[in-house]
Amino acid sequence: MDEFSHSGPSHLRRIDWDDAYHCRAVVASLVNGVYVMERDRQRGRQGSQALAPPWWEFFHFQLCHVLVDEVDSTIFGAVYKFVLPDRARNAPAYVIALRGVMLTPATSACDSKLVAMCVSNMLHRGSRFKSALGVVEHLLHSVRAPNVWLAGYALGAAILVLVGKKMARKNFALKTYLFNPPFMTVPLGRIKYRNLRDKLMTLARLLKAATAGALNPPKNEPLVHDKFEVLACWEPNLFVNPEDDLCSGYIGYFELRTLMELIGAGKVEMIAMQNSLINLARRDSDAESIDTLPTACLTTNLCPSPDFKLAHGIEQWWDNRTQCRSVLHRFLPKERKFEMIEMPPRHTQQGRGRKVVAKL
Repeated sequence: MDEFSHSGPSHLRRIDWDDAYHCRAVVASLVNGVYVMERDRQRGRQGSQALAPPWWEFFHFQLCHVLVDEVDSTIFGAVYKFVLPDRARNAPAYVIALRGVMLTPATSACDSKLVAMCVSNMLHRGSRFKSALGVVEHLLHSVRAPNVWLAGYALGAAILVLVGKKMARKNFALKTYLFNPPFMTVPLGRIKYRNLRDKLMTLARLLKAATAGALNPPKNEPLVHDKFEVLACWEPNLFVNPEDDLCSGYIGYFELRTLMELIGAGKVEMIAMQNSLINLARRDSDAESIDTLPTACLTTNLCPSPDFKLAHGIEQWWDNRTQCRSVLHRFLPKERKFEMIEMPPRHTQQGRGRKVVAKL
C-alpha cells in the first residue's frame, strides 16, 4: 500500500473542499503518507526511490515538518502545508497528521508501550502527545485556528483526541479527522440481539454513573461538569467501522444517549458519558480519557468487511466505493440536551442540507 499510483485515490484530480468524501480521502492519504515515510526510512528509500511524497504532493501539499519519536527515532507524524498559490475556499493551510501502530522491529516496542499508555489513559504523559501539542500551539501563534486541521489514525487518533481537547479548552476548536480511534471499553454494540445489547449497555451506564457518584465528592461535580462541557464546541469527525472492535464502541457510546433519554435516565447519562471507569478506578484526576466526548460527527462504514484487517484499515476511508452514514451527535450545555443531526451522503463541511432527526 506504499505506491500512491496503485493504492491511493488518484481519481481525485480536482478537490472540492466542501465535499465530505473529498476531504476524508485527502486527509486519510496524508496520514498514510506518514506510514510510507517511516517505511521509506526503514528500507533506505531516498530521493527518487522514496514512495511517500506522492501521498501529499498529488493534493498540492508540501511536507514542512516531520515528527520524530524521541525514544526510538521513528517517524510518527508530519506537518503538511497547502501550497496552491490561490488557496481553495475552505481548504486547510496546515494539516498535522499522526500514524498509528506499526508492527516492525524498529517501531513495535515503543508503539506497544504507547498502546498500554492509551489503555490506562496515560497518553498525555508520553512524548508524542507533547510533541504534537507543541507543534499545534506553535502554528496557532501565526495561523488562524480554522486553517489548522488535525488528522490521526488509531493510536495517532487517540493522541489527537487529547490534543483537540486541550486546544478546545483554550477556545481553539480545531477541525479534526480521527480514523478508527480506539474506544477503551468492551464493544457491547457488536451483540446481535438488540434487546440484550440495549439492556447490557444501559446497565453499564448505570454502573458507571453510580461509581462516579460514589467516588466523586459532590463539591467536585461542578468542576468535572465544566471541564467536560467546555468541549461541546469542538466537533471532531470520527470514522469507525462497526466490525472493528477497537473503535466500534463509539457507535454505542453516542446512540445510547437516545435510549437513556427515552427511559427517563437522561440525568444518569449526563454523569456516565463524561466519566471513564479506568479513571474512576484509579482515582487519578490528572488522567485524560480519550473516549469521552460531548460532541462528534460519527461516520460509520456501512459496507461489510470480510476480516479485521479491512475493517481496521485506513484505505477504506479513501475508497470511493465505501458507503457511509454520518450523524452529528451534539451536546447542548445550556439546554442540557442532546441533538442528533443526520447528514446527507455527500454533506458539505459548512453544514448545508443537514436534517434534524432527533432533539432529546
